[in-house]
Amino acid sequence: MNTLPDKLSRTHWQEKHQREVTRLTEITGMTAEEVEADLSAPDPHAISKTGLNETELAMAMLQYGELRTTLDALEAQIKAAVLERGKTQTVGSVRASYSAGRKTYDYEATINAAESAGMLESGCLAPFEAYSVDYKAAVEGFKAAFLIDDGDLSPFGQVAVNWRDACKKFGLEGVVISQQEPSVTVKLL
Repeated sequence: MNTLPDKLSRTHWQEKHQREVTRLTEITGMTAEEVEADLSAPDPHAISKTGLNETELAMAMLQYGELRTTLDALEAQIKAAVLERGKTQTVGSVRASYSAGRKTYDYEATINAAESAGMLESGCLAPFEAYSVDYKAAVEGFKAAFLIDDGDLSPFGQVAVNWRDACKKFGLEGVVISQQEPSVTVKLL
C-alpha cells in the first residue's frame, strides 16, 4: 500500500520528468513520444564513446549549464568574501588566493627626489651603477672604418643604475606609479 509521502514523491518525480520532456522537445524538435521513447530505450544507431544518445546528451548539457551557472555564482560569492577579508583562505581542498594587486614603482624618481632633498651623499650610487655598451650603435659607427676594438667602443657605452637596489639600500620606499586592482583566484588543490 502506498503512503502519502510515496505518492508525493512519485508525483514530484512525474512532474519533474514531464518538465524535462517538454524542455527536450523544445530543444531537439522531437515530439514528446519520441523523447519518451528515446529516454526509455538506448538508441541502437547512436555510436558514441560516451554512450550518450541525443536526448541524454541534451540533458547532460542542460545539467552542465545549470551547474556551471550555480558554480559561477558560488565562486563570485567566495571571491567577494575573500576580497573583503584581504587574505588567502583555504578550506578542505579549495583555496581562494588573495592578491593585493601588483604595484609598479618609479625607483629612479624616488632616488632623484632623495638627492634633491639632500638625503643622499654625492657618489653614493656608484655601487648600483653598471657600465654597458650599445653594441648596435658601436657597430654602425665603426662599420665604414672597418676598425673595431674594445677601446673604440667606450664612446657608445652608458652607465645603468639599479634604482630598485639603490632604494632598498638607502631605506627609501619607491614611488608607486600604478597598481592593479586586488583579485582572488579560486581553485581546487
